[in-house]
Amino acid sequence: MARNLRSAVLLRIALLSTAAVAVGCATSAEVDDEALGSDAGADSGKKDARAVDGAKGGDDDDDDVVGEKDSGNGDPTTDDDAGTDDAGKDAGDAGKDAGDAGDGGKDAGDAGDDAGDAGDGGGDPGDGGSVKPAQGEIVISEVMYNPSGTETKEEWIELHNTAATARDLSGLVLKDGTSPVHTHTIRAGTVIAPGAYVVFASEEAGAIAAKVPAGVVVYEYNKGLATADRLTLGNSDSGSIVLLSGATEIARAKYGALGLGNAANGVSIQLKTLTYAGAGVAANWCKSSTPWVTGSDKGTPGAPSDCP
Repeated sequence: MARNLRSAVLLRIALLSTAAVAVGCATSAEVDDEALGSDAGADSGKKDARAVDGAKGGDDDDDDVVGEKDSGNGDPTTDDDAGTDDAGKDAGDAGKDAGDAGDGGKDAGDAGDDAGDAGDGGGDPGDGGSVKPAQGEIVISEVMYNPSGTETKEEWIELHNTAATARDLSGLVLKDGTSPVHTHTIRAGTVIAPGAYVVFASEEAGAIAAKVPAGVVVYEYNKGLATADRLTLGNSDSGSIVLLSGATEIARAKYGALGLGNAANGVSIQLKTLTYAGAGVAANWCKSSTPWVTGSDKGTPGAPSDCP
């Protein structure tokens, strides 16, 4: 009986041990499965979160809407754009666009300057900042062909610009009526202001010696020339002086043919009708009656006519 009791006790112990082992194995497997399940779930959650965020990020690259505001809360699981990065990128793009717009304005300004420069160049009227005269825009308004002093040194003519702007006489030609005829090509830079009355002297020193005001003498046409080459204002019926541009007469004073070639010594003739046509009519000329200064010859050099 004692043997049977011992056997029963041993059997029970054996059964309890087997159960314990079985329970321990199950418990360990369950723990591992739960751990694995937890890791997989976490990984899966992270993967899903990345997929969603990536999709939103890709959408943001292509379809940004002006004025759209990112959440910017800094939580990568709830902020699709992570706030700061996209906002900074958007701000940078906006700044770049603004810079490009500024460059466009600068280019437009440069174009305006260029256009302005082109306009300034296009408005240049020619040498000397003026234009060549048309017929009648310059008139020979007075002629001293028989001075009381030395001829031809004290001879002079007066020119008047009837135009509203300056006229450039550079390259134009003066021609007298003597035989043989003499010509003189006017030097470069000879410009007459609008409305001005100026004196072209045979020689400046001779005109000033005859008391012509120095300030009105702007040109001399015979200085340094031999007698045979000098322009001469004749005292006879052949007396004439004309201003030519090519073959075109710009101004004329053919005074000899008008019966004005026998004026007394020291008396100029003056044109009172200041046109090219008027210069061809004897009645439009008068003989000067008053000295321009005390002790001078008679006339109005550098001033309008005093014809009655």
